Amino acid sequence: MKLKLQTRYSLIILSLLITNMILLTSILLFQFNSSLNAMVETSSISMEKDLLAQLERQGESITRLVAEKLVNPLYQYNMVEIYDLLHTVKMQKDVTRAQVYDVHGRILQDGTKEVREFGRLVGDEESQKAIHTQGRLVKRVRGDILDISIPIWISDTPLGGLQISLSMKSSYSAIAAVKALLNKIGYAGLQRIILIMGLTTLAMILVGIGLSISVVGHLICPIQEMAIHAKRIGQGDCHDLLLSRRKDEIGDLVNAFNQMSQNLQHTTVSKNYLESILGSMRSCLVVLSPTGDITRVNSFICQLLEYTEPELIGQSFNVLFHADTVPGVKPWVDGVLKSRAMAHTDQTYIKKNGGKIPVSLSGAVIADSDGDIIGIVCVAEDITERLRVFELAAAAKEAAEKANVAKSQFLANMSHELRTPLNHIIGFTELIVDKHFGELNEIQEEYLNDSLQSSRHLLSLINDILDLSKVEAGKMDFMRSEISIHLVLEKSLCMIKEKALRHGIELSTDIQGIPDIISADQRKLKQVIFNLLSNAIKFTRDNGSICLSARYLTAIKGILVSSGGKKLSVSAQGTHFLEISVIDTGIGLESKHLESIFKPFDQVQNSMSREYEGTGLGLALTKKFVEMHDGQIWAESEGEGKGSIFRFVILA
Repeated sequence: MKLKLQTRYSLIILSLLITNMILLTSILLFQFNSSLNAMVETSSISMEKDLLAQLERQGESITRLVAEKLVNPLYQYNMVEIYDLLHTVKMQKDVTRAQVYDVHGRILQDGTKEVREFGRLVGDEESQKAIHTQGRLVKRVRGDILDISIPIWISDTPLGGLQISLSMKSSYSAIAAVKALLNKIGYAGLQRIILIMGLTTLAMILVGIGLSISVVGHLICPIQEMAIHAKRIGQGDCHDLLLSRRKDEIGDLVNAFNQMSQNLQHTTVSKNYLESILGSMRSCLVVLSPTGDITRVNSFICQLLEYTEPELIGQSFNVLFHADTVPGVKPWVDGVLKSRAMAHTDQTYIKKNGGKIPVSLSGAVIADSDGDIIGIVCVAEDITERLRVFELAAAAKEAAEKANVAKSQFLANMSHELRTPLNHIIGFTELIVDKHFGELNEIQEEYLNDSLQSSRHLLSLINDILDLSKVEAGKMDFMRSEISIHLVLEKSLCMIKEKALRHGIELSTDIQGIPDIISADQRKLKQVIFNLLSNAIKFTRDNGSICLSARYLTAIKGILVSSGGKKLSVSAQGTHFLEISVIDTGIGLESKHLESIFKPFDQVQNSMSREYEGTGLGLALTKKFVEMHDGQIWAESEGEGKGSIFRFVILA
């Protein structure tokens, strides 16, 4: 039958008491028969000391063991685990109270669901002083109560202490019973029981020896092994486990100790792994409390800002920032706490020596299992090099823009010098071709016509280049006036009608609800429409069709919807727009070319367009003229061979 640990202790103590009583009584009977009463009293006092000493050893053993198990829960402030330990201790025989207190001597937990004495100073002044002396044990007797206090430390840091109170009433009761028994026996039966007492004493000695061996084997040895193992754990070795096949409380204690060792091993491995990650980070890591104080930093930020970790822990987050940026830090931290979402900001860290480091700062909250915010983690990247690259890129862009403006200004200023000689060449060639200076043979006329055609093409190219350069240089005049849009559309169609007839291309119009008069630059608007119609004629095969369409559109809340369904964001300068579209059945465009065709010198080189000549400047210049009218231009096509639509909108 398995006996509880409390029962075993009771049997052992009772056997030791009987053994001591018989031995002492036999000696007193043989040697001090005349002073029985005095010897009885002396034996009682001796037994009381032995019993109290045994009780103290028992209390010290329990107190030290429980204190070792309380280190981690008290360090982690785990009140639930502390409660469970204290509640288990209070179930032990003779234990009347178990209390855990902090480094100031104030009670944190007493093993009850609701702490009854929370905040009260525990023990006397000696017990409170013992908190700050590692390993010191304080014992105090109050009436029939024995108080044992021990401090709890982790490494070189005090965490608090443990006090366990044991009742001495059962010991006193046992002593009183022994005294009563001695008095009852008296002198009358003393001689008759001498022999019996001698034999009994011998038997009890043997029993005491057996019980002592049992105690050492079943109680002391496992505790000693746990003490040795606890020392190894304190040195960082958590791999070995204690072996026990016992099914009693000692076995449960060994199993709990092994579980604690495994948990500590996992915690140590996880902590070391996390420390390794934080140590290898090349970013600045700072952990803040909900009030904005620094609770943790990694080594990289200490190296970058030239601080030591103790210099930063406990400081306000503002200590890391330059004075000019401090007013913006607290609202950012408050925003992270309020939104509970990751937030970013660019700030300037300040080094210990006053140097500035621009950083990109990101922050997010840390919450516990209940969702309560316990801190903020902030990660910052040094963007000094990035800003330097941005500055170099901005400087390079500015230099390129200046060079482009200089080029455009040069070409614009060369307008007269380029056009005048070419006009002379064209003029004199036309005079010769018209035979103002005599007849020409067939070969001469053919060559001169080729020269005249090439000169006119070159003049067109120079005119496009110079016009585009003027626009880019800001020297192109923009003359807005009241014009008849219907007349502009009709004249534009007349300019391509002859070429359309030669190739059998059908021309049509689709003009709906447009005003008669609009405000625009007539010459530039005519050139835009003519360029689009000329492109349509050039890229539409014989017997195709071209439609010139015009619509009057109204913008709503800054959004304009075109006839093709395209949504445009427009300025608030006006709400009424004129949309003009040129729709052809020509060679079409791939989607990847719909935007690039408006860039200078860009020509689509596909299987259907290589046969067509061009400079690639017409649409670029057209786009500039449309933008001078505060408008937008774009192209639409479903692909090669499916025709194209060029639309533009301008303020009406």
